[in-house]
Amino acid sequence: MNLRRIVKIVAALNLAYFGIEFAVALAIGSVSLFADSIDFLEDTVVPHRRGCFSR
Repeated sequence: MNLRRIVKIVAALNLAYFGIEFAVALAIGSVSLFADSIDFLEDTVVPHRRGCFSR
């Protein structure tokens, strides 16, 4: 498996976990879970901003 494919898989998993954690944070009103979910979103976006997917 090449590195680009692995980064895409990890980014997709981070995005999925962001959605789950964000929904739970809203449901129970947890600010700390909300903040943690934003961190997962950041982990999803950073590889794209660093040019990992540009050729």
